[in-house]
Amino acid sequence: MIEAKTLTQVGDLVGLDERQVFTAVLANHPLYTYAVQLRIWASADRLIGRNVVELGCGPGLLGKHIGFIVDQYLGIDVSRLALALARGGAHANCRFVHINDHEELEPCAGAYDTVVGREFFIHQNYDSARDLLGLAEYLLLSGGTVHCDFFARGDGEAGQVYEAHAERDAEQVSSGYSFSQSDVEDVAGEAGLEVLSQTLDTKEWRRFVVLRKP
Repeated sequence: MIEAKTLTQVGDLVGLDERQVFTAVLANHPLYTYAVQLRIWASADRLIGRNVVELGCGPGLLGKHIGFIVDQYLGIDVSRLALALARGGAHANCRFVHINDHEELEPCAGAYDTVVGREFFIHQNYDSARDLLGLAEYLLLSGGTVHCDFFARGDGEAGQVYEAHAERDAEQVSSGYSFSQSDVEDVAGEAGLEVLSQTLDTKEWRRFVVLRKP
């Protein structure tokens, strides 16, 4: 487990747009065998000095990197083991909460500027994406934004990718789900969010989406 205090900030996101942030390297560690890109589709102004939520935070890798630049960070995950690992050696401005710990999440309602997911929404089907976007809407203040990466319909390079409305594959939890433009519009609307932008990237086979809470 790498502690935040052992990371060195090596990057500066100021002025970067979504595409630049996606591939940016913010921190490094002697044990890293390769540079760790942020891999989130959010412009720098939605991160620097902001209150940021990460859905699907896992063991807290992103939090330990963007903890250098955000005001407050909240990581949410379904794995209590991953959350325990995330809490170890985290920045003082980072906290981690289980998705079902409603009493801990209640004070967070309407308190956050930005919600991100790092390689996360690509593994959600329509129903789970709707529920997660509903949680994002609950946590965001008015005008806050959600930054998602969905699989787009591609050539199969991404592995097993189902249509958005397919049932979750219980045996292959790493399976992906592809969202069309209309799928994104529909799922955002059901969650009470409006679509600001959709960017189709055929190199990544992703549909990068920015949503806003009215």
